[in-house]
This record gives sequence, structure tokens and C-alpha cells, in this order.
Amino acid sequence: MLDYTYKQLEQAVRGKLMMPSRRSTFKGKVCLDSRTVQQGELFIALKGKNFDGHDFIDLAFEKGARLCIAEIGSSRKIKRRDPDIIFVESTSQALCRLGGFHRRQKNRPLIAITGSCGKTTTKEILAHILGAKFKVLKNSGTENNAIGVPKALLNWEDEDIAVIEIGTNQIGEIHHLTRLAQPTHAVITLIGTSHLAGLRSIQGVKREKLSMVEALDDGSTVIYNGEDRNIVHERLRKLKTLRVGYKKGMNFFADEIKLLDHGLEFRLNGKTKTNLFAPILGQHNVLNTLLAAAAASCFGITGEQVKERMVNFKALKGRLRYQEIQGTHWIDDSYNSNPSSLKAAIELFRTYPPKGRKILVLGDMLELGPRAQAFHREAGQQIAAHPFDLVLTVGALAARFAEEALVFGFAKEKIRIFPTSAEAGHFLKGQIRPGDTVLLKGSRGMKMEAVMEICNTPKAA
Repeated sequence: MLDYTYKQLEQAVRGKLMMPSRRSTFKGKVCLDSRTVQQGELFIALKGKNFDGHDFIDLAFEKGARLCIAEIGSSRKIKRRDPDIIFVESTSQALCRLGGFHRRQKNRPLIAITGSCGKTTTKEILAHILGAKFKVLKNSGTENNAIGVPKALLNWEDEDIAVIEIGTNQIGEIHHLTRLAQPTHAVITLIGTSHLAGLRSIQGVKREKLSMVEALDDGSTVIYNGEDRNIVHERLRKLKTLRVGYKKGMNFFADEIKLLDHGLEFRLNGKTKTNLFAPILGQHNVLNTLLAAAAASCFGITGEQVKERMVNFKALKGRLRYQEIQGTHWIDDSYNSNPSSLKAAIELFRTYPPKGRKILVLGDMLELGPRAQAFHREAGQQIAAHPFDLVLTVGALAARFAEEALVFGFAKEKIRIFPTSAEAGHFLKGQIRPGDTVLLKGSRGMKMEAVMEICNTPKAA
């Protein structure tokens, strides 16, 4: 909730009130969607490719908005008389400036998390662990861009610590959002092949992710994956650092690792009296848990407290979430996909304790730029190396998985190609039987969760 004078808000967003107001202060929440405006809120009229919030300013006031931020020149769209409006050159920039201004009023720690994969899971684990001692602010889901980050900052009220995920699909975004959020601590999960359409190459991804390190203030602490050779930057020598990995030389390390069918288990730093259990899947989530444990240690959270908290952690929907439905075992990793996360998912499935047949359902990996075809073919080779019982592909790019797997000797009768997730779902519904384990994986735009929904929808009477 904000509590500022109109003059402070004008200065923060570099704007000007439309006309003198009978009010001088604003106290309330910020809303970015006219459909959800509540009484007394500040409505920011954002623009997008397919919408313009300025078309709904009158509606926002009718629903109870007290103040609005709009762009210069939009007044012709406003029919309401004497509304409280601060005009700015760009509402998207105003949102960022206001979020940054509000963050600067909070003299409290903020942990920023970035990386090619594992950001959201690490954020959720860290917020869960810190919840043992603190009230924690975090951004919702994957709202980690130039809208989601300032939106999260504007929700900062009395929380002791903020845990903010920062993502990117274009050059310069992470540096900008890091300066906006002013982290006291930063976490880097992994640098891999993602968002290549905007970042062009693995070197572009590396520069973009490590721009967070460049944007940190002196005295900040960086917690990072010491197993990733791409995480190298001159500035890391000048900042406080904690490295995590599988070697005893790391600041936080894991050994005695066991990958179970319902979670993972490991010993933390060779110290915990009994091994830590986390109800999440995959070797890569050992590292994500280590990163969260290391960051939490900066705030006095012990290894034993981490162990106690992780037992009750719940994996997010679509992120290697295990479910058993009517005797079928589902590993739902349908939220997103890129070459690094797909490789980790396939490796997880390869080592997964079999209960019956292993069925792999894979959709397109999107936003990979000119090398998209090559990345899909490389994954096809990885698939061919493992004796999965059935592989279904969804989408034109995912068909390359199948084509390459066949070239490298995968059995033709075990592969089926589909244009949509719905068609794959209807086919699988007729094939699946109790005891089977199904892994779903694909980019968000492929809607791979539809496969599970269709398979588990009762047949019409």
C-alpha cells in the first residue's frame, strides 16, 4: 500500500497533475487492470500490443479509482470531469519509477534471483524457508519482467524481506530491473540456452544474466551455482559470494544424494543429523535447494531449520510436480521448456524409478531464434539414448525430436507426432493404463497441461 503526497508521486514518476486537486495525498493500492479496480486505488493506464488502458480510465474511476497515471495526449479519451490524473510521457516507465521509489523507502533486505532455469522454484523455496522467521514479500508466479517486478515492489508493506525473481527476453532488461529493485543479495541459478530469439546466443544470455552482478551495489552478496562454468565475472571477486554445488570446497554442498519417486534426499554440508528431504523432483532441484539454503543462511536460518521447512514445501503446478491420478503417475513440467531445462527433465525421467511404462510427451521449445531446429534435433538424440516406452511430440518444432530420435535408432512404433496438445491428449487417453508414468514438458504457448486434463476427464455417459 502506498502512502504519499501527490507532490511525491509527481516527482517519483516525473509527471504532472492534470489540474489542481482538492486532495493532496494518496493512500491505497496500485491497480494495472481496469477490470479489477477497487475503491480508492491508483490506476496506471498501461499500453500493450493488444490493449490500451487509456480506453478504460473512465471505467476505472466509475469503479472507485481515486487517482490515475496516464500518458500525455490521452486526455481526449477521458470524458469524466475533474478527475485526479497525473500525466507522464510513458506509463510503463512511470510504473517502474514508482516501484523503484517505493522500494527506496523500505530500508530492508531484498534478494533478487535470476538464471536461465530454476528462478521460480528457487524463489518459492527461499520464500518458504525464510518464512520460518520472517514475513516475506515475493512476486506472484513468474511476474518477473518490467511490469511484474515493479508491481511486486509496490505491494511491499510490512514484510521483513523481499524475494524477487527477475527474468528477461531482451538485452538490458536484467540490469535495468536490478537497479530498480536495489538488491542487497543476488542469486544466480544457471546460465543456459533460453530466450535466444532476443538474446541471440549463449554469450548473449551470459552477458544479460551476469549484468545483475554489474548492477549490484558494493557490499552486496551473490549466491551462485558453483557447478556452472558460465558464471564467471570480474566483479564477483569484489563482492561477498557464496558458492553452492557438490564439492566440499563449496560454501554450501550436497552429498549422499538420493533421487526418489516422490522427492529427493541429501545431506547438507555434511552436517545435518539426518538427511534433508524435499518433495520435489530432479537433480537440478538439489542445486536450487542449496541456493535457497545458502541465501537463507545470510539471515540466520540454520541447516536444521532448512531441513524442517523443506519437508512441507509444495512444488508449483507445472514445475516437475508429481501427482498420482487414478493409478497413473504424472510428472507435470508443462509450464515452460528450453534446452537446459529439457535436458534436466529427460535425465530425471531416465533415472526415475519405474512403476510401469515411461511415456514422454514433449511440446515445442519456443523463443530460441535461428538455432531452434538444431536445439530440437539435439534433444532428439538425447531421447534416442534412453529406452522410453512411448514418446509423443506436440508442434512443428517438436516433430524434430521424433525425426532425430528415429535417425539415432529409436523404435518407430514408440513415437507419435501431433500438431496440438489436445490431439495428443485424446490419443494418450486411449493408450494410458494404471501404473504408467507420464512426463509432460513444453513451452508455455504449447499448453501441454491440456494432455493431463483430457486424460483425466471422465468419459461422457
